[in-house]
Amino acid sequence: MIAAAAIAALFVLCLSYSVIATGGMETALAPVTQALDSVPRPEASAAQASQSIEALVPGPPVQPGQSSPGTLAPDDRVAPRRDVSGDYLVRMSGSNTIGAKLAPELAEAWLRSLGASEVRKVQRSDPQGGKLPEFVISGELSGKLVALEVKAHGTGTGARALRSLDADIWMASASVTDEQAAALAAVGDMRSARSEHIVGLDGIAVIVSPSSRLGTLTKAQVSDIFTGRVSNWSALGLPPGPINLYARDKESGTRKTFEELVLGPGARMAPLTAKQPNGYEDSERLSDDVASDPNGIGFVGMAYVGAAKALAISDGSAIALAPTEFTVRTENYPLSRRLFLYTADQPRPEVGRFIKFALSKEGQEVAQRTVVGLSPTPRPAAEVDTRPCTLSAKWTGNPQEFCRLRTQARALDVSFRFQTNSVELDNLAAPNLFRVMQALRETPQARLLLAGFADRRGNYQANCRLSLQRAESVKQSLASLGVSNVDTRGYCDEVPVRDNGGDEFEKNRRVEIYLLSGPTIALGPRPQPAKPRAARPMANRAGAVQPAAQ
Repeated sequence: MIAAAAIAALFVLCLSYSVIATGGMETALAPVTQALDSVPRPEASAAQASQSIEALVPGPPVQPGQSSPGTLAPDDRVAPRRDVSGDYLVRMSGSNTIGAKLAPELAEAWLRSLGASEVRKVQRSDPQGGKLPEFVISGELSGKLVALEVKAHGTGTGARALRSLDADIWMASASVTDEQAAALAAVGDMRSARSEHIVGLDGIAVIVSPSSRLGTLTKAQVSDIFTGRVSNWSALGLPPGPINLYARDKESGTRKTFEELVLGPGARMAPLTAKQPNGYEDSERLSDDVASDPNGIGFVGMAYVGAAKALAISDGSAIALAPTEFTVRTENYPLSRRLFLYTADQPRPEVGRFIKFALSKEGQEVAQRTVVGLSPTPRPAAEVDTRPCTLSAKWTGNPQEFCRLRTQARALDVSFRFQTNSVELDNLAAPNLFRVMQALRETPQARLLLAGFADRRGNYQANCRLSLQRAESVKQSLASLGVSNVDTRGYCDEVPVRDNGGDEFEKNRRVEIYLLSGPTIALGPRPQPAKPRAARPMANRAGAVQPAAQ
């Protein structure tokens, strides 16, 4: 159980994420806002703006007729050129998954929320007239031209741009690596809540031509295909034909995540299709080419499936799941991932305000149009939970209890996940607590049931206690935010969503949320949690106290 002091500290942590709430919650951001506003704001004059940019971005002197790094080039001035300050409000670089659609749409919505008029987006072209994954989003604000820049050449390029101060925001479709964190240490702690911002979720879809009879694959089969161990469709029971591989390029965070989740450490991807032997920079082109190739298979972010067909994927003994909004938002889909915006510890005020907008309810409505936003909703009635629900012989109660729960209640599409052998929530949990609180305002009479689960490390009875402790920890965290009428249940290490013998077994440590609107569901006796040990406070990424491991 969580001690009172730990609950209070978790409440403080949650307040740091209250940008997603509306109205009075904004006051909770005062410490963060003060820190952001303490950074000197660039002046409006062109000369001073140029000097501020030159100070931020080391480089050779700017020659006559050239623009300094981070400033508006003549062909970028897409609105009337009067009283122009000369610098971008925000410069974003990195992931094509984020930068091709989400970032430009967030930029447009943010400018409109500020009262800007004549908001427009222009895509840059190369000297041959081909479209580049780069955008300038501009508008008129208080008589001045203001603009944001987006460069979407891949996650790796954004890390380098943030390090060299050529970007304010690094768009990443994979979490920061140890090597990247070390390289960016002078800019900030990329794993702290001040620098790492989760803007949405995505599923990496494994795609084939719509003419293919293939419907599901295991992660092991996908690995065999992309490492070349399986090179002909006949090995999978399909008509003979060579397997043509399509993949993103090596700068891509999508590819990095795919290699981590599917191929594993040290594995090398087999040679790709002759169309793009070095991989694709653009996800839409990749998807179009797979859709037109009966022997092709590739992977893209869920938003880029297009005319191709996405396969259901299973992990070990867990059932195959298709990439849907629900399976991705709960992070139960085996190839789900988080999408990140990384900033310096103390970004410029405009950058901080853009981040706050992206995480707000309004920003998440924009995110929902291109990726999977973070605002929880009940599972759509048309989407059936196909996971096996009968509990094992080790369960001391009715083995159909979880089946009955799923039938009589609606699951919210958000899950809380935990650190190893602990009731310590991970870094997405604090904002999700507020998002659940907001969702419940629309159904104030509803009751919640928090269903806790464990992985299979350790014995069954210990996992029963730990699964219930996790549900209780979320209940108390919600109670600290004023959410009551919550029941808990611990389901031991039942109903896994990942292979318990695989690299992602930790994903089975979770709490699922069910909305009860009818009569109370009859549940049998539940395993009781162990007596709590004296908790040793431990700091999380944001410096708030969390309970010690149990």
